[in-house]
Amino acid sequence: MGVIGRNEAGPPLADRDLETRLADQIRDWQDFAKSARDWLWTTDAEGRFTHISEQFREICGERPEYFYGKTREEMALRYLDPEVAEKIFADIKALKPFRDLVFQRATEDGRKVWIRSSGVPRFDAEGRFIGYRGAGSDLTEFVTTWERRNQLAVLLHSAPFGMMMIDADLRIQLANAALLDFLDTVMPNIKIGSSMREFLRTGIQLGFVALEGEDEEVFVAKRMEQIVSGPSVVERQLMGGSFEIRSHPLPDGSILFYFVDVSEERRLRDQLMQTQRIEAMGHLTAGIAHDFNNLMEVILGSLELLRADRGSTDADDLLDMATRATERGAQLTSQLLSFSGEAKLSPELLQIEELVRKIEPRLRQLVPAKVNMEFLLGEDLLGAWMDPRQFEGAIVNLVQNACDAMPEGGLLTILAENRDGGITCGNWPDAPIMEDEHVSISVIDTGIGMTKKMTEKALEPFFTTKEVGQGSGLGLSMVHGFTMQSSGHFTIESMPGEGTTVRLCFPGFIERRSQARKPAGLEAAPDTAHILVVEDTDDVRVVIRRQLERDGYRISEAVAGSEALELLSKDPTIDLVLSDVVMPGEYQGPALLRKAREMYPGIRTILMSGYPRSSVDQDCPLPSDTLLLSKPMSNAELLEAVQQVLAEPALDQDSWSGQSVDQPIVD
Repeated sequence: MGVIGRNEAGPPLADRDLETRLADQIRDWQDFAKSARDWLWTTDAEGRFTHISEQFREICGERPEYFYGKTREEMALRYLDPEVAEKIFADIKALKPFRDLVFQRATEDGRKVWIRSSGVPRFDAEGRFIGYRGAGSDLTEFVTTWERRNQLAVLLHSAPFGMMMIDADLRIQLANAALLDFLDTVMPNIKIGSSMREFLRTGIQLGFVALEGEDEEVFVAKRMEQIVSGPSVVERQLMGGSFEIRSHPLPDGSILFYFVDVSEERRLRDQLMQTQRIEAMGHLTAGIAHDFNNLMEVILGSLELLRADRGSTDADDLLDMATRATERGAQLTSQLLSFSGEAKLSPELLQIEELVRKIEPRLRQLVPAKVNMEFLLGEDLLGAWMDPRQFEGAIVNLVQNACDAMPEGGLLTILAENRDGGITCGNWPDAPIMEDEHVSISVIDTGIGMTKKMTEKALEPFFTTKEVGQGSGLGLSMVHGFTMQSSGHFTIESMPGEGTTVRLCFPGFIERRSQARKPAGLEAAPDTAHILVVEDTDDVRVVIRRQLERDGYRISEAVAGSEALELLSKDPTIDLVLSDVVMPGEYQGPALLRKAREMYPGIRTILMSGYPRSSVDQDCPLPSDTLLLSKPMSNAELLEAVQQVLAEPALDQDSWSGQSVDQPIVD
């Protein structure tokens, strides 16, 4: 009789069931291991790997067999946190379970991967330690993200402007070092975790936010609504500077704030606006000079006519004084135009050494006895193309300023030297660079000097450091205008208590430029010459007519271009048209002269204006050989111009081909 439950042909049925269940469990665990993203590993009692699952190959790109028989120490691992690794290795040595050993190693294909490993010790039936088994996972993406976040945090904390983030509950969640420093200094009650409402209220109490008559709670509510509604920018005055506070909502409901110091930007903006104001003042100055010149033309012409008609000695003295006053008025407008950069210049090639030596006696007369003066003139100085009278006036102005800056005496130096191209026109930061060879003239004093702020304002019109009544504040501005109009550069270097250096740099020339022919000693034109005077200002027109009639010319008059053309169409005997530039009606001066040339190709033409040629050319470019008389003009200047034009060949019609007969000029 057999034993119950026993199969004589094989193992007992209970054993077979156990083997089947065990095989099923093994397959289950194998399926779990295959489907898991992590990999499994085992080591022997000496810590050498005996098994690593295939997931390791898929994730790290390496053959598991490569690690069999090797210990961790043999694989040159780099641990994320050495202190944590040291503690884990102490647990492994004590045969304890360990978790989250994170290390990096280089793979066969050159990549660097971060791995996290955890394990438990294994013991046999007798309790002997036989190794570890555990699991590993790839942490490369996590560690890379973590490192980038740390780098971003370093970047944010090193930012020169303040940043903070508030969470969806409108509480400060993060702040960088710049903002934390600001809060510690100005708002010590605001910390991480403070509410935005508390932040705004503190700003109101400190005067950073102007309520403008609004209730505090209403203002805070509106500002909070503005913050959460979308990006916003507000500007506040904080700690003596201007700050822009910009908010930017993020997708998770938090809001990022930037506190940007825009003080320098605002300073540059104000500086630009000041430059624009100066430019506008320059245009205004040119306009004033134009009207003033018209008035002086009447005065000068009337005085000269009166002188010719009266022989009284007393009257002559009075007329001499009136004439000199008029000439001084003309000089004033010339200075105003120098300031505006639109002065009428008569440039010629000047030999700097000769010119400085020529004006040296005059300069020495200006210098008080307690000021020593020296001239340092370099060898073989280049020439400069500029107006000699304007240059002399500029040097005189600078010498006077230098003497005023040395009330207790000192040393005044006039330095002239050649300078190569591509170097600065000064020995201080931001000095301009002139690409070509140039010659510089410096006026150097050892006087009281100026602060940086005063130096920055030195070129502003009407700015002066002198006592009331001792300076107009236009001197340096006019010198600057002349220098820039002569294609040069103007720089100032000054230190309080050490003195001031003003340097004028001009493009250098060696050979004399060709100059326009200036006829000398022209005989008076025949008294049969017929001149058409076109001028809309009655007094100016009458004075010019009487001046020319006195010299024997036959005169016709017109107050506008259209009237002049009508006269020309009826009277072909007109030899010369003398016209103002700016007139009412359809035809301005240049358009009138072109039309006259079309009607009579041989007719002569002259333009006259209270504006400088540069202003006229901006509105209606003139041919380069067009004679433009600048008001006020003396009788001699007017007569010389008329004689010169009548004596020259007729103007080539082609030289006017680019002019539009109806091109407007704005008065």
